Amino acid sequence: MSKTDEAAGGAGDVQEAQGGKVALRPIPIEGDAEETPGIPDGSQPKNTDFIKEMWRLRAGYPLKLSMEECLAIDVRTWPGRLYLEDTTYTELRFGGFDVVDDPRTPEARKEVYRAIAEWRKAGKTHREWKESGACPLCPKCDYLVWKGTKTGFYFRSNSHCLVCPCWDRWAFFRAVEKRLPPILRGLSLGSIMPSQLSNLSMKRQEQEIEFMRQHRLEGFLFLGPPGTSKSTFGAALFAHAIARDIVENRRRRYDGVEHIWRIEGNRLLEQEQAWACAYDKSEVRRDVTPEDVVRAVRLGYTPVLFLEEMDKRKLTQFGADIYFRLIDAVDQGCGQLIVTTNLDMKGLRRMLTQEEVRTTGEAILRRLAKLNVRDYHGKER
Repeated sequence: MSKTDEAAGGAGDVQEAQGGKVALRPIPIEGDAEETPGIPDGSQPKNTDFIKEMWRLRAGYPLKLSMEECLAIDVRTWPGRLYLEDTTYTELRFGGFDVVDDPRTPEARKEVYRAIAEWRKAGKTHREWKESGACPLCPKCDYLVWKGTKTGFYFRSNSHCLVCPCWDRWAFFRAVEKRLPPILRGLSLGSIMPSQLSNLSMKRQEQEIEFMRQHRLEGFLFLGPPGTSKSTFGAALFAHAIARDIVENRRRRYDGVEHIWRIEGNRLLEQEQAWACAYDKSEVRRDVTPEDVVRAVRLGYTPVLFLEEMDKRKLTQFGADIYFRLIDAVDQGCGQLIVTTNLDMKGLRRMLTQEEVRTTGEAILRRLAKLNVRDYHGKER
């Protein structure tokens, strides 16, 4: 048992609360035959006087004590134990607390990001980062002073800590390395800049980047010939979705539910064809299926699908059905869909409305029309 746990009265069982904080078990208020567990004999009022005294103290919330006065109170005895548990048990009427001085300032975050960049540049891993204690901010996030939002009680604890930005940063790099090819891994919506290597003009690139930042949560359909930054723009949006997901679903990051995918159209159709023809379907690996999307939505996740080069193979009814089921699953789940193709809008419409796939193709077109369509064909690029 840590010193902090001992100082908290040895409550034993703990319960998770929102934001990664840990809440102690509350003081029971029913029954007057026994003393509250963990409080020394004679340190609290007896019988019904205990209930009256407890609510008398609670009537004084928020406390008018200074931080120094609160920290001087022994939380192992009455009334410090009451103040602490009322504050930390977030499901109670008086529960809830915030950190007094958050060390994760913008300047501190930048320092951590620079340190991680230098670490990765030297070829060192996340495991080495943690084992060596290289993060300059982690120690400052561990032992902090908190204040009850309703009780006004200050307390210090290492059982309640903040998530250091280095955790999210390393999680982001692992997710990007898993999902994007090396050439697209260094992109982000915040740092992407116009490039001389693109066939788009510098002015057009600036306009597109600004538009993506303003509509970063929405779906996109990028149409353009090779070299017009379609994959670059799509990867930047995709990386932003990964970073956003890491923060929003931090507590559920390791539950094994995949809900962010990137796949090329040709690979998708090859996998589905192999699965359809396989005798033992368990031997065929598919990167993403409509069932995966539906499962993620059912469990409360927002699906994100980055579908590249959907025009690389001649479209058959089989392929149209595969595209439709996957795109429709993301659309029905209110997910984010990012699509790229070398065709212009007329060519895409022609591909999806040819006689043999017309019915399914038109349904796909209706769903793609909901996206932000960015067409880079034509003279003004």
